Parts: sequence; C-alpha cells; structure tokens
Amino acid sequence: MEQKYHIAIIGLGYVGLPLALEFAKKYPVVGFDICQERIEELRNGIDRTRESSTEILLEALSNSRYEASSIKNVAVEANFSTISDQLVIKDNDEVSSSLFFSSSHF
Repeated sequence: MEQKYHIAIIGLGYVGLPLALEFAKKYPVVGFDICQERIEELRNGIDRTRESSTEILLEALSNSRYEASSIKNVAVEANFSTISDQLVIKDNDEVSSSLFFSSSHF
C-alpha cells in the first residue's frame, strides 16, 4: 500500500522556506508561519529572504503541492512536521530557545 505523506514546515524563514519548497517537489506541503504579512508575500511569489526565486515559489504554489498558511490547524493535519525557527543568541553568548519552544506548542 502506498503511504500518503502530508508535510508541515513550521517557520518559513531562511531554512524553512527552501526546505518546504524542496519537499513540495514530491509531497504535499503546508508551510506555517505566524507572520501574516510573510504569508501574503509568499502567496504573491515574494521571498524577502531571497532564499527562493519568484519563479520557483510561484511554480510550487501553482502545482498545488505547496501552501503557505498562518492557520495552526492546517499544520496540525500533517502526518510529518518539522520546526525551522530561529534561536536567539544573547549578549553573553547564551542561547535562548524560547522561540523554538513557543513554536512547538500547537
């Protein structure tokens, strides 16, 4: 029996967006980000991080394998997910993982 994968990438920044687009070449992917402005930009083919070209982004959106969303329930429906969120490094070189932990509480 063929396994049906539905992937969620949580965090669509420098790591998350390229990862989502790569997975979308073969599997359905929802990319989740809390920033609605970022979602609207991605839906219009604009990547402010310049990690993806407009052509690649629009192609992924048009083939219905990639969706950008800020709705948590969409990401929860996936059967595989990964979190690509930033770690904050404080002045004393201490790493704060508070953003990572808040991302993981769906």
